Amino acid sequence: MRQSGCSSKWSQKQTLQKFKVNWGNNGEYFMSQPTQKKLIQKTPGVCGGNARIRDTRIAVWTLVSFRQQGALDQELLRNYPALTPQDLEAAWFYYEEHPEEIDQVIADEQ
Repeated sequence: MRQSGCSSKWSQKQTLQKFKVNWGNNGEYFMSQPTQKKLIQKTPGVCGGNARIRDTRIAVWTLVSFRQQGALDQELLRNYPALTPQDLEAAWFYYEEHPEEIDQVIADEQ
């Protein structure tokens, strides 16, 4: 799927206020949950240093771009079997917090 002039925000914006967000010492971005699972990472040399889903090479901007083009969460989970619903929630939350960063990467990839 390629970006096709969609607006920078998706129409079905999710509210994820129940999660507390923190930055770890190694550049990990995670939502505090009982397990303290680290969900978003930024590692120099991996995915161009862009935000990505934990321990994968699936960039947040890729998921956001697909969603802006109309992909549903179920479709993304089917196409990326390593992802969980929590991974997608973390990606959407990261985008809500860093829209300029993600929108710039999407624009650069076009």
